[in-house]
Amino acid sequence: MASYKASTSYLSGAENAAGKAYGVTTRGAARRALGSISNGAGHSASSSSASEATTRVAPAAAAGSSSAGVLEADAAHSHDPQYFTDYVNEIHDHYRSVEERKTARHGYMAHQTDVNAKMRAILVDWLLEVHFKFKLLPETLYLTVNIIDRYLERKPVVRTKLQLVGVTAMLVASKYEEIYPPEVKDFVFITSNAYSHEEILDMEARMLNALRFEVTVPTAWIFLGRYCKVAMLDTRTKLLAQYYVERCLQEYDMLRFLPSLQASAAVHAAMRTLGTGTWTPTMVAYTGFTEADLAEPLAEVERYVCHHSASLKASRKKFGSKRFHDIASVGVACADGTIAGATAPRA
Repeated sequence: MASYKASTSYLSGAENAAGKAYGVTTRGAARRALGSISNGAGHSASSSSASEATTRVAPAAAAGSSSAGVLEADAAHSHDPQYFTDYVNEIHDHYRSVEERKTARHGYMAHQTDVNAKMRAILVDWLLEVHFKFKLLPETLYLTVNIIDRYLERKPVVRTKLQLVGVTAMLVASKYEEIYPPEVKDFVFITSNAYSHEEILDMEARMLNALRFEVTVPTAWIFLGRYCKVAMLDTRTKLLAQYYVERCLQEYDMLRFLPSLQASAAVHAAMRTLGTGTWTPTMVAYTGFTEADLAEPLAEVERYVCHHSASLKASRKKFGSKRFHDIASVGVACADGTIAGATAPRA
């Protein structure tokens, strides 16, 4: 696959609490079919836990950010209307208040009889490639996975239709987030005609009805942008946090943690790995999570970053490119201070 050349930077300084687009991309290059993944859906991927947990991990009384005051990084942009500095804490608190309701719960896979966590992981990995190929915004990717999980939570799906669910979710997410979303014919082509134009439109209608047209959701990407700003991360640390949270998108077991907790763990892990910061009282005040709250998701981040699966390589390939400073080769710092999962940098 050709290298990802979207003109939109993931690192633009125009982040705001709403987590909206940092720029606009166009897709002039021809789109190549990636082919159907239906036949390979059962191949080996990173393992899911044996038991299906139904209780999501989150502190019972997480501190809100409304009383945290005006952040220094926000105050510097107080005269820029794109930053919403007067409302940033309220927006964040609203996202925190609705994220559990608008995120699928871990345990839903127990009700699926023909698909499993491994198939979901391979689907998401393939969608990462599609996302790169179509040069879509990061918001689109995270919304796509959110829609997939919430649909699977509500409706049984046979494995031959799992890829259809995936491309339809990306179609819906693209219409919501992109100025120039891919067309239905693009998704027909990218699946090597595994599904027809009519099948995708039919799935779109069924999907939106199942979700009651709720597609405004807080994802880990939105929280990540906010927490990177609070921590005032440099470019490399921000990239590493993005790599960690995107790698975890593929893992069904990460649904045990709310998106805000996943984003917090990714920021903490990135700062610890590169030695660029610590989990300060300011981070606790704005995220609502203490270091003790982050212990379990941090352990999962370490596990997945160190797991170099042959089936799940899209995110590592992306963040191992020159455009992303080969940040995937850094690995991750463990609780004992050792670095795990590091690889030799590309020449």
